[in-house]
Amino acid sequence: MSLNSTLTCLLLIALCPVARAQEGNKLSEQEMSLKLGDRLQISTSLGVTGPLLSERTTRINLNLGYNRPNWGLRGGLRRTGEDFAPFDTWIGISQLLPRNSQDVSLAGYLSLTPNLKVIGAATRGDSLPGGSFDFTNLSTRLEYRFNSNIYGLVGFDNLNIELMSGSLLRRQWATLGFGMDMGQGNMFKLLLQYGELGGSSTFSNQPANRGHVITGQISVKF
Repeated sequence: MSLNSTLTCLLLIALCPVARAQEGNKLSEQEMSLKLGDRLQISTSLGVTGPLLSERTTRINLNLGYNRPNWGLRGGLRRTGEDFAPFDTWIGISQLLPRNSQDVSLAGYLSLTPNLKVIGAATRGDSLPGGSFDFTNLSTRLEYRFNSNIYGLVGFDNLNIELMSGSLLRRQWATLGFGMDMGQGNMFKLLLQYGELGGSSTFSNQPANRGHVITGQISVKF
């Protein structure tokens, strides 16, 4: 089978479940990835909450990654529609970003020891279509593996949203977590996060709102 045929088949497999999920505007998000050799990987995801490929209800994400045994880099492009709700309860690398926006990102990891890894990401974007705000998101995380399946993590995320009026919104989160790989692409995470939401404007500083959340995540791939 040729590369073009493989891509076409994978795209059809990824889009068919999305199309079936449009009744009742249910949220569906599908992923597709293609490995080119042992080190280069292209991945895409398509999320919809309404009519397929409508700009208001679609999130499209494209990534290109390069991996070595001890380090790796990934660049990404993303476009999030106005009606797509991106407000994730838990916050991971480059997760909590404004809706109705487009952005570019660069992420990477470095293994400091066989068990200790540092992960970082930077994202820069703006709103659609009028450009009423810009935003930057910086994230970092330390991950320690107790064995091949169980690991702990500590991380920090900082999201700044700058409005054209001069106001600045800031979201900051610190994360402490536990994860377990269950094989075949399946995983479980338990996260404790403490966050702060604040901001400033030309005339005043907004008081910060603080809080914490405990959440779990289970991922099962078929």
